[in-house]
Amino acid sequence: MTANVHFLKGLAVACWLWLLASCNAGDTVLYSDDFRDHYPTSGQRFEMSRYQLEAPAVVWDYNHQRKITTLRTRGDKYGYEEQKCVITIEGEGIKRPRFLSILGFRNVETSWITGKLVLLKLDIGHVAGVEAVYDAERDNFVYCESVSYVLGIEPDGPANGSQPSRSETKQTSSATGSRR
Repeated sequence: MTANVHFLKGLAVACWLWLLASCNAGDTVLYSDDFRDHYPTSGQRFEMSRYQLEAPAVVWDYNHQRKITTLRTRGDKYGYEEQKCVITIEGEGIKRPRFLSILGFRNVETSWITGKLVLLKLDIGHVAGVEAVYDAERDNFVYCESVSYVLGIEPDGPANGSQPSRSETKQTSSATGSRR
């Protein structure tokens, strides 16, 4: 009886994984430099005290020795084209705080990859974003690229028989920031 239960559980998991993979099989992620204007830059480019701000978001590293503080304009007061953000990285082993500035986004998500590398994910629209990796010790970007998310079109087309004029798109995941 136990072998049958394990077999059925394994079969259920395999079916679930297959379903998950097949649902996303037609999705495409395109990488480019199309959204270079939205790339984060080193340094504090604007004074945030002039704007209505959201509560700061703080992300600590695994050892709780370094932190990322994200300070951004309120999503309900400014359109995404007007959004501004300053990210401060500081802590043990970093002689002076590091500042990163970002313009024109919907959401900003930060996380620690390692004790020195920071991942930045910027949602700049329903179908586009920017991914960047920043080295806090060397004060430079290791990687920065534009990302577009495109859902595949069903081979038979829509149920009404009309042909789609463009591919459907997928929204990027929400992150720290806008409440719109």
